[in-house]
Amino acid sequence: MNATYLINISNLGNNTNPIIYNLSVQGSGLLNASQITLNSTTMGGVISAIVQLNVSNAAAGTYYTNITAVASDNSSAIFVSLGNGLASQITTTVLDITNPQVINTTSASGNPNSTILVNTTATDNVAVAQVFINLSSIGGSALTAMSLVSGNTTNGTYAANITVPLYTLNGIYALPIRANDTSGNVNGTQTITLTVNNVAPVVTVISPVSGYIRGTVIVNATVTDNNGNGTVANVTFYYYNGTYNFIGSQNVSQGNAVYNVSWNTAGLNLANISIFVNATDGTNWANGTSGSTFVVDSIAPQFSAISVNSNSVYAGNFNFSVTITGLYFASASYSIYNATNSSIIWTNNATATTANGTFSSIAFDGIYLPVGNWTINVSATDLAGNLNSTAANITSYAAIRAPSAYDSQAQAPGTIGSGTPGIYNFTIYAKGYQYTRMYLNLTSGSNKFATSNNTNNAYLYNGTGSAAIDDNGAYSNAATLMVSGISAGALPGYATGGITAGIYKQALQIYLYPYSGLSAGTYSGNFGFALSQTP
Repeated sequence: MNATYLINISNLGNNTNPIIYNLSVQGSGLLNASQITLNSTTMGGVISAIVQLNVSNAAAGTYYTNITAVASDNSSAIFVSLGNGLASQITTTVLDITNPQVINTTSASGNPNSTILVNTTATDNVAVAQVFINLSSIGGSALTAMSLVSGNTTNGTYAANITVPLYTLNGIYALPIRANDTSGNVNGTQTITLTVNNVAPVVTVISPVSGYIRGTVIVNATVTDNNGNGTVANVTFYYYNGTYNFIGSQNVSQGNAVYNVSWNTAGLNLANISIFVNATDGTNWANGTSGSTFVVDSIAPQFSAISVNSNSVYAGNFNFSVTITGLYFASASYSIYNATNSSIIWTNNATATTANGTFSSIAFDGIYLPVGNWTINVSATDLAGNLNSTAANITSYAAIRAPSAYDSQAQAPGTIGSGTPGIYNFTIYAKGYQYTRMYLNLTSGSNKFATSNNTNNAYLYNGTGSAAIDDNGAYSNAATLMVSGISAGALPGYATGGITAGIYKQALQIYLYPYSGLSAGTYSGNFGFALSQTP
């Protein structure tokens, strides 16, 4: 404590000469002379002067002192006045200005939502009144009281149980300590170091992470956590395509495990999608993003209308065309199946491209399509597995196909009366009916080869039986001849269904005998085959 007093000294004598007066003090109580400094002063007669008295003492308390002034030549006396009618006694109070000391602060560590004991030692030359810890950096009070748990108020240990709030971030926190003594002195220079262990959960997206998806898919992610024995509180799933879009969440803790939600992607058609997962363990959070992008495709391939050159199929070729479009088209196939019993007769595949597929003028030989109603079905799949199809209906009718000329001449005819016939080979195809008739109209100039219902002159032969040939297109005098069913091996390669019922193929021969009365010459003309439902 330092105190300064201004003292008024008056010369009461008649000495007008300047005289030096020596001032002295006498301590009393706890105050000693060595703690008082008093200046000398020079005065003449009837003169007063102001001198300065300095008092210092380290200890608190109340003190007084006597002041004496004597002329250096002992020639006169003076009166020392404090201005309050008291002679030369000063009373002073020395205050406590020593700050308390804070020592032996501890370091502490813990998890969020836990209680941690911290302590420190506080000392003071008089008495410690209060010790506080500042918890504002972790969301607590700036003046949280610590209690004296051992020692006394001049040297004691103070402690407090502090609660680390739930969402305190991982890190190291400095918590200031403030000590007050009974004189109001404060020390706030020390801190307690608190380490909060709050490491975010680790999130790994399992699926989906690449490729193409559609429909309802399961989004999976593993979440591991080192806080609170893996007490994961909530896992929320999003898909990201420039913005975060909520998929779903799972808020039932499974510890360190796989979490998943069901995602209905209906109506979405998005590229470059990634999965984003937010997980919290109740004290922290973490984000996990799939390592690559994928495509959500819920729109199936689209078709143009199937174009068929003829919906009525006989012995000739027919074809169809269709165009398939889709952002992620993968493959397409067609089938022709019976509308009544769904039997598939023909199938094939289109070439896959990344943008679209086309069946252009896919041709078929109608003679191999059995009689009945058929459906051309085209289906397409995209890379996400979306399937779509379109269809067109056609009808196949009974028909026969014969060559425009004989296939080959097996034997040249002999001369009239020689008995050597001309033999000509034909191959016919039929569907629907198993019997055939033939007409043959041969002439040489005005001469005509007589064939009508005359097996002596001409007949049709199938290897086991023969039938008379007519000489006009009415077939009225032509006999019927049965033709054989076709074998599966004779079907074209696209006829993968292997249906042979109602399809016929027969190798035939025409025998022509020169007869008496037939004029010499080269005979040529028309021929034809017709189907017959009955023998």
